[in-house]
Amino acid sequence: MSVGALGRSIAAPAADASRVAAIRNKLDLKNAGELASFGEPARKGVLAGVERFLVEVRSDPLGDAVQRLRAVQARLEALDPNELEPRGGLDNLFNGRTARLHRFRRAFEAAATELDRTAGEMEARMQKIGRQSDALNGLHEQARALILDLDAYLDAGRARLAEARGAADQTAAERLGARLEDLERTRLAALQQLPLSRVIQNTDHFLSEALAGVRPAATAWRGSWSELLGIGRNDKVRPHLPALAENKLKAVQALARIAAILADHVARRADAESRMKAAAAGALKA
Repeated sequence: MSVGALGRSIAAPAADASRVAAIRNKLDLKNAGELASFGEPARKGVLAGVERFLVEVRSDPLGDAVQRLRAVQARLEALDPNELEPRGGLDNLFNGRTARLHRFRRAFEAAATELDRTAGEMEARMQKIGRQSDALNGLHEQARALILDLDAYLDAGRARLAEARGAADQTAAERLGARLEDLERTRLAALQQLPLSRVIQNTDHFLSEALAGVRPAATAWRGSWSELLGIGRNDKVRPHLPALAENKLKAVQALARIAAILADHVARRADAESRMKAAAAGALKA
């Protein structure tokens, strides 16, 4: 158990006792330069780990996923089966049923192609989410090891600080005490990254599950409309307009649900990322 300078206790594996003893025995309380730089290699290692976390979480695997989904949703909504209804008069003379069907089919195929492309993009983002989760797992383990190394310096430093105070060496005690506070701030900032990185991973897991729904929605809609519009069969088909409207509504609602889930989780992810940056800011400036 390591006790922070702010009075907080954070559960962690104990530093290796032999390493703590070696660091403690090597520290010269009379050497001002050594006291000022005490634990610097371990501190730099922890800071590097903090920076690696920040770099990884900044590489957002989602990009404009919400906007892309909403754009293709709007494109589907714009497909109005009522355009296939005969209008009568001159419009029907120059814009007959077959012409209207061909035009509507072309609009459908273009929208379906765009939706398929978007589904592919969402699948690529799912793969990026998986790779980032693996990377965060690795960084999590690295950070724990780096923090444990810093703990060895903190434990050794506290032991020497007690000796300095016992010997009434006020100068050494003040210098070492100030240095230990710096090291503890770095440690606390790194520790705060760990649960926040898990928040991002959990959020990304739900994002990935939501993205997986785009392809089935696209496949179901394209299949149903292709059948109803007689794609690849003949021009004499008379599409059932209520069925077209119903199947379009299902696809639009599915995309809207997915986009809403993404928007919510993207906001949560951004909040966790912001908290990670805030937690690291003080340590990175020190």
